[in-house]
Amino acid sequence: YQRDWSSDVCSSDLIQATFKTESDYATGKPATSIVAANTLLGHLSDLGKTVDSLDNKTIPAYNNVANWVSKNSGKPEVTNFLADRKAVVDELERVFRGTGGNISEIRDWEKIIDSSGSTEQLKSAIKKATNLMESRTDALADNYERIMGKRKDFFSPKSKAILDQINGNTVEMVDPKDRKSTR
Repeated sequence: YQRDWSSDVCSSDLIQATFKTESDYATGKPATSIVAANTLLGHLSDLGKTVDSLDNKTIPAYNNVANWVSKNSGKPEVTNFLADRKAVVDELERVFRGTGGNISEIRDWEKIIDSSGSTEQLKSAIKKATNLMESRTDALADNYERIMGKRKDFFSPKSKAILDQINGNTVEMVDPKDRKSTR
């Protein structure tokens, strides 16, 4: 559906609301959430790789000791994990700030994404964070469509590829020039 701007039905209030929406989605809080969502996907992808590098077992207590030994013997895997986890938690805060989620709830993600968790637990937490972020981004897209009369996709081609990978879909190389998959 494309809005007919020449129609008598288009009031000045509608035009003002449309321009405000475009402005908000370009530089306002929605824009901040959209940029954070795309950034978050990159950080979640990085976190997934560091989860694999931890080589955690199914018993968190064992992982706690093994990761302590690894970190204290100068190996970088746990430190890299903690750096990636911080980046994820910071972006989660940016995605959800101003939507009713409070800071303590978001900081709980630091506890959930624990370096002692099993690989399965950590990958599940990554997927859950992704699903929640998708829900937030879908709500932004729904609001944009309601006001503008057209749907807008807020994910970059790279973010879409990461999203497919996290969701377990087959991921092919993305050609950023035409924004299509090269399957």
